[in-house]
Amino acid sequence: LCALDLRSQKFGADDIAQTRVGHIEAVTFRSPAGFDILFDITASAYFARAVAAVAGHTA
Repeated sequence: LCALDLRSQKFGADDIAQTRVGHIEAVTFRSPAGFDILFDITASAYFARAVAAVAGHTA
């Protein structure tokens, strides 16, 4: 889903990166509560389907 190494020892709290997430350009940052992913709103439906597909494969 994302090419970044998102493990806490590599991408810690308050880190920010511009990358591709689910095949779309996005800005990702980590807060103490988790991750935030910012991308163009027009990709919302596609992104939701991509996340659901990946979640279905890991369950």
